[in-house]
Amino acid sequence: HAYDLKGTGDFGALEPVCHSYRAGDDLDDIEYALADLRTLAGELRRRTKVIRTLPRDRCPESKITPDLAAQRVLGLHPVVLVVDECQRWFEHPAHGKELEALAEDLVRRGPAAGIIAIFATQRPDAKSLPTGISGNAVLRFCLKVMGHQANDQVLSTGAHKNGIKATMFSRRDLGIGWLAGEDDDPRITRTYYVDNPGAEAVV
Repeated sequence: HAYDLKGTGDFGALEPVCHSYRAGDDLDDIEYALADLRTLAGELRRRTKVIRTLPRDRCPESKITPDLAAQRVLGLHPVVLVVDECQRWFEHPAHGKELEALAEDLVRRGPAAGIIAIFATQRPDAKSLPTGISGNAVLRFCLKVMGHQANDQVLSTGAHKNGIKATMFSRRDLGIGWLAGEDDDPRITRTYYVDNPGAEAVV
């Protein structure tokens, strides 16, 4: 479920393999996304019921394991929601509050049910990324930022002072950032940077 709210088609190469896809933030794009999140909310409820009915020896921790996800009959395969420039959802005058409530529930309860939500924004303040969502984000990734405030909004208060500085990256450090939450201590991680003009569509 991929949403490019900048609207430039950055996720275009992924469209052929997406269950849901939109580029843009026109009203029809927002309403499409809202309907999709309502469907994901229903899928979350279905999955929690499936997990509840499984014998304890198959699901000892009441969450999805790789073995359970591989059993197609259960329908517990991983689901990924990716939203770039997510503030366009949450600041929407008509639908922002419902989008926020649905997204927050997916962030809180989704991981145990195999639903992973990823939200990206250039400045994750409370308006762009509501605290109910950001406060439950276990993994945080910060590319180059210009100041310590933006740095700490992503990586937690005091990170910059403690030497976890995404301000140190240069414009040449494409796809390189600080990852927090994966290990005991944040670490510098390289992601896959794709030069869009040279990228080939995923088929």
